[in-house]
Amino acid sequence: MCGRYAIGKSGEDLARTLGVHFPAGALAWEPTYSLAITNSAPVVRERLVDGGELQREGALLRWGVPDPAPERLGKPMQNARLSSIHFFEVWKNLYRSGMRLVVPMSGYFEWIETKPKYKVPIFIHDPAAPLLLAAGLWSPDETYTVITVQGKDAAGEVHNRMPLFLDPELMGSWLNPEALAPKDGAALLRDVRAGSDIIASKLYTHPVSRELNNVRTAPREDPRLLEPVDLATA
Repeated sequence: MCGRYAIGKSGEDLARTLGVHFPAGALAWEPTYSLAITNSAPVVRERLVDGGELQREGALLRWGVPDPAPERLGKPMQNARLSSIHFFEVWKNLYRSGMRLVVPMSGYFEWIETKPKYKVPIFIHDPAAPLLLAAGLWSPDETYTVITVQGKDAAGEVHNRMPLFLDPELMGSWLNPEALAPKDGAALLRDVRAGSDIIASKLYTHPVSRELNNVRTAPREDPRLLEPVDLATA
């Protein structure tokens, strides 16, 4: 987890909804209902630009920060466990140096096995929310990872991990690119985790088309990928 998600909004919709400037390439983004690791996708981050001015921006980054471990060199890491943020060197450095971002999504997918070797995708979302905001980290090579926590409530019934979701009111604190002292970094994570637990309580799940099982052939631009199906016949 999280290995696939959907963004059912265009770049222009994201720019309006989030109140963020998107460059031309990101603005041309079209709704995509099957985003997988190594794909590029819209994210939001803040950076200090010329003169020290703080700039919040949308960008298209590639999902999966390269693993530096010799035995896994370069393999993309799509997720970062919250519990490892202060210990795993890659995540600790990105987090404390202010390279935090927001990953907008309509929802994400997990799979359940209804019979041996037969998996059905489950869409996890909040029907009342136009967008979920997942907390993430970005790397200087323009890649990103989604931070995950233990699954809770409806999401936890499907999988034991889920994204760390961000309360919109904490978006400014999360995106602030200034370096964090360990004490301040721990406090920020506590606040974000508390907000994520509330968001988790509002999530719903339903089975969707098994077309999603093949990442290469799934019709990425087809919103019918999110439509509920009967689990008994899926």
